[in-house]
Amino acid sequence: MTRHYQYGWDAATNRPKREEELAESAEDAATLQFLKHHELKHRIAVMPDDDLSAKYLVSGIPQAVLIDRDGSIRMIKVGSGEENAAALEAMIKQTLGVNEQAAK
Repeated sequence: MTRHYQYGWDAATNRPKREEELAESAEDAATLQFLKHHELKHRIAVMPDDDLSAKYLVSGIPQAVLIDRDGSIRMIKVGSGEENAAALEAMIKQTLGVNEQAAK
């Protein structure tokens, strides 16, 4: 989940770019470009305010909160990178009961 932060997309550098008074629709389009560039396939949601961020004690961006089917928080990871991605993937598999050998 995210919210609007006034960031567009700079196609020349393939990076987000701060833009004052950016329309929400333009920022939504920039978010889609970000997802496409980084080949991210998971769903995202844009929230209208910070209420949900406060509930989950968001302390950095990006922050991933893995919630199981029962609604329990299984893992919180702040920041990007291979280590966090691997930890989240492992916890998802554990939560779903996926056997590593069966997945290969």
